[in-house]
Amino acid sequence: QEHGAEDELRCAYDPLGGPGDATTLAHYRKLLQARRRHRQLRENDLRILLSDSKRHVLAYSRGDDPARQDDDSFVAVLNFAPEAMKKLALKLPQKGTWRDLLSGKTYRGPKVQLDLPVGGSMLLQHVNAGTRR
Repeated sequence: QEHGAEDELRCAYDPLGGPGDATTLAHYRKLLQARRRHRQLRENDLRILLSDSKRHVLAYSRGDDPARQDDDSFVAVLNFAPEAMKKLALKLPQKGTWRDLLSGKTYRGPKVQLDLPVGGSMLLQHVNAGTRR
């Protein structure tokens, strides 16, 4: 039912931690660490920057104050497409340097072009902002 099936599903859920899961486990650990470290990633301030159903891409920003856009210091970019996304044009909420907390790569905003692998994601932080790293 959780998966929308009308019949019983026989699924085996294995915990991450096996030898083949090291990359996925490391990815989730980075995400959880960022969530613990930055309260903006846990609160309700969220704005959609890009929602493209044809290309299956979603980007949204997070900040400190739901009433303001100018304090958005995090941007999540998600590729749900069955192929890699090359040169995705995205306007970030602020000028300056943005760093992907997952890969360490940096970008100069506000207008950027991003490459995302199949099922890829980015979690960009505005490094000129007063947020902790």
